[in-house]
Amino acid sequence: MYKGLTSTSEIQRREGSKGIHLLTIARHEATLKKGRG
Repeated sequence: MYKGLTSTSEIQRREGSKGIHLLTIARHEATLKKGRG
């Protein structure tokens, strides 16, 4: 979904709180995948 993002602040500028929420979900899903892997 997001390509080439370097920091949370960049997402904040682009998407606001929505971007932060999506980033949190993405990190959560990645953590779940690592746990299963």
